[in-house]
Amino acid sequence: MDFQSKVVGVTRHNHDGSDRQVIAGECRPGEPLALRREPDNPQDPNAVAVFRENGDQVGYLSASVAEELAPLLDADAPIRAEVSEVTGGTADRPSYGVNIRIHDGHAAAVADRPAAATAGPDAKAGGEKRPHAVAGAGPALQARRGCLFGIAALIGGLMRWTILLAVVLGVGGRART
Repeated sequence: MDFQSKVVGVTRHNHDGSDRQVIAGECRPGEPLALRREPDNPQDPNAVAVFRENGDQVGYLSASVAEELAPLLDADAPIRAEVSEVTGGTADRPSYGVNIRIHDGHAAAVADRPAAATAGPDAKAGGEKRPHAVAGAGPALQARRGCLFGIAALIGGLMRWTILLAVVLGVGGRART
């Protein structure tokens, strides 16, 4: 797993009164970030807070990203995050934003093993490394794929019903006499 995301809530203040806009403006690309679960958060039981190494809270992961990562973080999966870009801070866009890159350290470690160690009929000969995407799908990716297949099946079913109704009602066909 390796993807980009935005940190949300960067225009708010932290509980200690610190200004997240000041904190966001101090972030630098490549800077490591800590992701901390907040299972007792009254707004979202899947909440994942984003912190700089010095302990300053930048904001949170979006609810949809937190929903996928919370179970992995709860299971102590080696999820890493780093600042990929700081946006804003200009006259036309004064508010800062922070974009981050999130990676699963476990998947990277599996991808770095020789092909023979990661097994499978699609493993490459000669000890070449397997691509990261082939190294194995985590639970979040498997769940996302399952949802996509479910949505595709639903759309296919709706299309069949639409065609059936059009045939039965004679809609869009030849004019009736």
